Amino acid sequence: MPQTQRWLTRYRVEGIVGLAPHSRSARSRTLPDLGALSETQQDELFRRHALLGELAEREHVSNTLLQKQAEAVGVSLRTLRDYHTRFRREGLAGLAPRGRRDKGTSHLLSADMAQFIEDLRLTHRDASVRFIYELACQHAAAIGERTPGIFQVRSICVQIPAPVRLLADGREEAFRNRYRLTYPIAHDPHRIVWQIDHKAPLHVLVRDLRMPSHRAFSGEVRPYLTLAIDSASRLVMAGLFSYDPPDRFLVAAAIRAAMLLTEHKPFGGVPDEIWVDNGKDLIADHVHQLVQGLGSMLLPGPPHYPELRGIVERFHETLDTRLWSTLPGYVGANVVERNPKAKAELSLSELDQRFRTFIDHYHQEAHSATGQTPLQFWLEHATQIPVNERLLDVLLKEAAQRRVLKEGIKYLGRIYWHADLATLVGEDVLVRAAPSYMAPDELEVYFGKQWRCTAFALDSAKGLALPRSVVTEAQRHQRETARRRIAKAQARAKEAPPPPQSEQRPARRRVAPTPDLSAPPSLSARPPDLFDFLVAQQMRKDPSHDS
Repeated sequence: MPQTQRWLTRYRVEGIVGLAPHSRSARSRTLPDLGALSETQQDELFRRHALLGELAEREHVSNTLLQKQAEAVGVSLRTLRDYHTRFRREGLAGLAPRGRRDKGTSHLLSADMAQFIEDLRLTHRDASVRFIYELACQHAAAIGERTPGIFQVRSICVQIPAPVRLLADGREEAFRNRYRLTYPIAHDPHRIVWQIDHKAPLHVLVRDLRMPSHRAFSGEVRPYLTLAIDSASRLVMAGLFSYDPPDRFLVAAAIRAAMLLTEHKPFGGVPDEIWVDNGKDLIADHVHQLVQGLGSMLLPGPPHYPELRGIVERFHETLDTRLWSTLPGYVGANVVERNPKAKAELSLSELDQRFRTFIDHYHQEAHSATGQTPLQFWLEHATQIPVNERLLDVLLKEAAQRRVLKEGIKYLGRIYWHADLATLVGEDVLVRAAPSYMAPDELEVYFGKQWRCTAFALDSAKGLALPRSVVTEAQRHQRETARRRIAKAQARAKEAPPPPQSEQRPARRRVAPTPDLSAPPSLSARPPDLFDFLVAQQMRKDPSHDS
């Protein structure tokens, strides 16, 4: 009955031609490559070749010779004849063990029907197995084919490679992240290329020590980290932490920190290129124009291609596995397995110190890609171009106006001091600072459209180590500068022609004080002040004076 029904359907669809017998085409067998065979298959192949013995090299062998050889090796004549035929036709690969020819195919479905089911899956986006099954049943009934089962449809759909299914469903991003073929970029060791990226936020909690108005409700926060890494040497050029998401000023400050050469950082200079992603803070006009003005190039990568900046991306993972996971307050990247009892124990400054210690150790480790330590590779291959520190000031935060007080400059709750501020007391100046999670240790001070000094915080390490002699010299210089200015004014007044008599104002009569004849003559009649007290204290400490 089913056969009669199929014939009737074929006749209705194709006419008299549909009743013609369908001949099965012979399937060609593909010979396997010897390198693709397993050890067991290779052993079986050579065993079969050994059974043939000297007969393997003969083109034609009689049954009498094969029968003697079969009895000698303990196999049947038919088996040995099959080995000899396959070896003469296909070579050594013909003796490899063969599996089922229809393995992995639907035994009760025709090849055309299986292909039609696969085409249905690839042409219907995110189609379910049930939907494909119903369409396949309708097609089978229309052409008189055997109706497929739902498990057969599911098996055919699962056998479609995952990359093909993702592209058929329009999932370009998933295909790109998981299956798109990549190739490592070879960086010229003599060309300085930096990669800058953020880690937002880190997988470790720190104590939020900001002002109460900006502090998180829980008192804990996961900070952000902006990294700059040299592509060829893997040298970490700069790393800046922040409580809030990075902005264009923090990116500019990271570039400035990477370019600066200091006593503790003998690497830097102007790079040839800076690679960033398309974040609005990284490609801001403020950053792009300033970097271009310094002689470098800011190159944003194409969207959805993070592998172009794979070095800095990979280093973030290195920090996560080798540093952050060892610190208290680590929460991990998996929100399901995250420890809900993790509490912040470190402050952001303490986390920064742990990071600097790890980087110093990392720079002394041999990297697997270069075979050298990052610092050694940099010193051997890089030709760093030093940059004027004053040109980098434009990469700091926007200028803020402050007044120089006698104790210094007040900025973000700290007092900044420098000997060159002695002549600017009472004046309004412009200050710039690097963006930081806390008030910076140094300020760049500008007056009269010119850079004057780099003021340091009094409670910083440099401020606490300031010798008293520097303060005394600054006070003496302040007074001498004022005196010289007064003396020049008096000299110009004497050289100036006297005004006409009609315009002269009558001199005010003043009563001269009675001089004290017993006191020694003094060069300047002024009351003693703090300067005289400090000078006297310095003289008392002088050993020659004590003797």
